[in-house]
Parts: sequence; structure tokens; C-alpha cells
Amino acid sequence: MLRGTFGLIFWIHAAIILGGYFSWMLFDWPYVVVGFLLWHLQLALLGDCILTRAQFGNNRRGHPRTTFYYQYVHRMGISASNRQVVIVADYIVPVLAVALAFITQVFFGLHPIWHI
Repeated sequence: MLRGTFGLIFWIHAAIILGGYFSWMLFDWPYVVVGFLLWHLQLALLGDCILTRAQFGNNRRGHPRTTFYYQYVHRMGISASNRQVVIVADYIVPVLAVALAFITQVFFGLHPIWHI
């Protein structure tokens, strides 16, 4: 039940991804930057996410069925290539999260939920 479609690893993975999406509201902007840099460091060093490997097997990132996002975008019937999904998930979403965190916290003076 760990590796299935909606097993434990799926839910851990989904929770971490949602945390990343909402990180701009949850954490101070420097922590958001560090979080996304650590995630990209993992991708650079390992070639893939460790949770993706645990859930879908030990394939390399370029394989169209290995990314978490592609698996579920494809299952929802959305027509997008693995490359398109990776560009959005790996580059556009992190830039937006960091930008939103910086703008809302620095320019508008709003504090995240866990302000340190």
C-alpha cells in the first residue's frame, strides 16, 4: 500500500507539493527560496525526486512516465507533454511562489503563517 496509485507515498508527495505551492503564504520568503533551491539541488544531484523514485520506480527524470506531475496530469486527461509539465512544475511554479512570497511580504508587509 506504500507505492500504489494512492498509497502512502502518494499522500506524502502530494502534501509536500501542496506545501511548496502554498509556501509563499506559509513561510518567510528567504525560506521559500532555500526550499526551492534544495529541491533543485536534489534534482541536479540525483536526477529525480526521491519520492518519485519511491512511488514509480528508479527511472531517470527524462522518461515520460516518471514524474509525479505527468502521471496525474495524464490521468486527469490533460493533454500535455512531459516536457511541458516539467517546465511548469520545475521552473514556473517555483518562480511564482518565490515572487509571490517576496512581493506580499516585502512590498505589502504581509506576514506568512509561520513568521520567524
